[in-house]
Amino acid sequence: MAGEIAMDETVMLASERYKTTVYFVVLDTIINAISTRFCEAKEILKDLSLLSPQRILFYSNNGPELPEDAFEDIGKWLPSIDPSNLGTEYYMFTKSLQGLLDGLVPNKLHQIENNPLDNESILIYD
Repeated sequence: MAGEIAMDETVMLASERYKTTVYFVVLDTIINAISTRFCEAKEILKDLSLLSPQRILFYSNNGPELPEDAFEDIGKWLPSIDPSNLGTEYYMFTKSLQGLLDGLVPNKLHQIENNPLDNESILIYD
């Protein structure tokens, strides 16, 4: 009869229908758009990952040498940047970073004054 549900048909809840007709369709579209937009940028992102603080500290602590092809894709993307010069600058920065960070920490936070009414704290750097 009209309007009857056959035995092999299942009743679809509104939430399930929403998931299958809207949510999963939108999710697939988003995933495809992200994959399409960033598939060519993967190599550039690898080069840019060398600029993260964790990688810089890793290479500054007498870590391994930079990969041979470091910054090559950045050089292709931005022709005004020379990858070999950028690698040299990166190497020099990583070697001087630890000294820079050590110099930012003062030896004493507060200097003890004879005048207890003076609440001004003085940072002392060597």
